[in-house]
Amino acid sequence: MTSKVRQMETHFNFTAITTSGYRCPRGNRSIPDAAEGSRHMDGRAYDFVVAGTRWTEQLKQDIVVWAYANGARLAYYEGWVHVDW
Repeated sequence: MTSKVRQMETHFNFTAITTSGYRCPRGNRSIPDAAEGSRHMDGRAYDFVVAGTRWTEQLKQDIVVWAYANGARLAYYEGWVHVDW
């Protein structure tokens, strides 16, 4: 996971700010709308934002496209980006 995140940061020239990484099962259950079998629980999912004015809808879309092209199982964005590898 860390190598994929570093590749993404290098590709887009930003530093990702983690909003959610590994979650224990109990912690996952405490999050409203979290998937019961969330890949966060095995360390394969990552949620993040990017600080500053570059954090645009276009950048989020570009990250999702890049993630899928680089082996992501799932990638989407809302106020943050979520990627499963």
